[in-house]
Amino acid sequence: MSQTYNIYCDESSIENIQNPYMVIGALFMRRELRDDIKTKIKALKAKHDYRGEIKWTKTTQRLLPLYKEVVDLFLEYGADDLEFHCIKVERVKVKYELYHNDDREEGFYKFYYQLLKNKFRQGHTYFIFLDYKPTKQKNRVYTLEYYLKYQISKFLDTVIRSVTAQPSDKNIMIQLADLFTGAVNFENNQTDPQSVNKKELVAYLASKLGKNNLKYCSYPSDRKFNIFCIEPGKNNIK
Repeated sequence: MSQTYNIYCDESSIENIQNPYMVIGALFMRRELRDDIKTKIKALKAKHDYRGEIKWTKTTQRLLPLYKEVVDLFLEYGADDLEFHCIKVERVKVKYELYHNDDREEGFYKFYYQLLKNKFRQGHTYFIFLDYKPTKQKNRVYTLEYYLKYQISKFLDTVIRSVTAQPSDKNIMIQLADLFTGAVNFENNQTDPQSVNKKELVAYLASKLGKNNLKYCSYPSDRKFNIFCIEPGKNNIK
């Protein structure tokens, strides 16, 4: 049966070129559940007397119980209703000068394209929300929208309604994408290794997923929490 989905996207370690991996994540949510999930997240924030933004970098001892309950909420829903996909790109293997006009920003948006196009399913409709980030070229989001709308739709019975960029502090679901993307980035890049709270949250999330850690590579068919390990030069990706 045809469904309509919202996709909320975020990224980690894009500018931190010293980190081995860049991670780009996308939270897929059945659109009709948006208000229900937002209401539940707001209720959790009120329970923990927190009015700020849910954000991976704010994984403190005070917020750790809230973030664990957010993980539990995410896992309450089936993969058809709420799922997370991300790509993990080994930075040293990306040949920017050959395939991306020696432009890291262009390469980043191409990886966004790869993440999204490989997770669309036939017969569904999508609204896509990117975390806003300043770009050297103002048409980056429009170009991504163009290729998703007019290239993907040629090959799949899929409708891309819109691709827009929004500040994460205005969109609580982008904040959820930030939390999961940040967790994968932390585990794989070993950023902030002294943070006991971040280590505990990563371990909690991994255990709830039935994993030892978040360094794994998923099969393409894995749905609920998929970490796709891109190897430039393989997977038909440059």
